[in-house]
Amino acid sequence: MDIQTKELDVTVEDINVVVIGDFNPRIFHPMWFAHYGLLRVTEAEEAKIEILHQDVSAFAISWLTVQVLRDRFTVGIKADVYQSHLNDLVQGIFQLLSHTPVRQLGINVHFRLRFRSEQDWHNFGHFLAPKSPWKDVVSQPGLRGLQMQGSREDERPGLLLVSLQPDLGKRGDTIIQVNDHYEMPKAKDKQRGMSEGAVWAVEVLRENYNLSIERARDIVKYLTRNFLAAKTVDNGG
Repeated sequence: MDIQTKELDVTVEDINVVVIGDFNPRIFHPMWFAHYGLLRVTEAEEAKIEILHQDVSAFAISWLTVQVLRDRFTVGIKADVYQSHLNDLVQGIFQLLSHTPVRQLGINVHFRLRFRSEQDWHNFGHFLAPKSPWKDVVSQPGLRGLQMQGSREDERPGLLLVSLQPDLGKRGDTIIQVNDHYEMPKAKDKQRGMSEGAVWAVEVLRENYNLSIERARDIVKYLTRNFLAAKTVDNGG
């Protein structure tokens, strides 16, 4: 199928850091953050607390959301202007809680792609997932989700995961999530005790946080640039 010149807008929808380990949710009160200088006192006082319980703590301030379960810690921002603030915050938390067992770390970026026409939106799906292999399998095949895994190019254990799905509530929009996933170093990879507790995760954030987000941006730029340059797509016709 021949396609015409296309246009689209790309924005960062959300950046979040997810840490998998063993946590005590009750300590993660906004005033705990303020006590250690991780948030301003005024921010902590004005925080909207959703729940504070032994099994879950969740609150939000103007630029940040926090949710802590017994095995999962998540902090996120909606505006990338706070990108460095998020990194400083998470590093500060786990420098304080350096002995907390941490097994996995994810640096995740969500992008929203807005296509100028519904046809461009469909064509992007055809570009990523050609429909000819499906035309005799299902009627009117359409992309509802796609996930691609890649190996890490550095020496740290983990993987890179790129997920894509159309926003069916806003036809013409597509969400792409890039998850830069890190695993706790194996025993044979321990160096200077860096894999003990949360120290290894702080090291990853210090060295890789900005690189990870730039890599995510590059992935989306690459996909969209190739789509915009495409002259034809396979719509199964």
